[in-house]
Amino acid sequence: MQISGRNYMSSQPSLVLSFLPVEFEGSSSLSVGNLTFESAEHLRSLRENYQHTHIFHRSGSNILCIPLTDSAEQIGKSTIISIEDHRIAERLIREALFSHFRTQMYEIVRFKPFTLVDKSRNLLSECLSQEQLQQTRGLAIYPKYEIHSRTVFPRSQEPLPGIAIDVYTAYQIELTASELISMGLDGSRRQGEICG
Repeated sequence: MQISGRNYMSSQPSLVLSFLPVEFEGSSSLSVGNLTFESAEHLRSLRENYQHTHIFHRSGSNILCIPLTDSAEQIGKSTIISIEDHRIAERLIREALFSHFRTQMYEIVRFKPFTLVDKSRNLLSECLSQEQLQQTRGLAIYPKYEIHSRTVFPRSQEPLPGIAIDVYTAYQIELTASELISMGLDGSRRQGEICG
């Protein structure tokens, strides 16, 4: 799978909504297994037991068992599916994102929507002096990214799978209430308002 467009691993992400088209390499058809959906517990059990080798996608009364590698065992009756089905494409994209980022410096906090925090980059260090950073030890603001796998449908064109990126911030406070008050946080004021 290839993501075209701007490098989404840039160390200086743009704080705007971005959509990056995704192109799948090779055949548009996949050989997968097919099981009858029995219950939510059954589906959850499959995902837990085969989380490193398969994707399990419910499609109506069926469960599609999509192998992640050529050596993965066949589960269920063999069938052929197309990644032109946007629901299948979006599920494969989300799994590819998870497989990539779990080996990086980012902290994955949610799978759907796929959300990660860059704890290698405290934004306070980019806008405060060293003296101010010492005064705010125990506080951090990190970039947080929500990456949505979705398909857009341009007028008079083929559907276009890709990822949409929303950028937020994540706050980390490792101080006690008394330490926050000593820094100037007034509990009688609105949450997050600093005095002084």
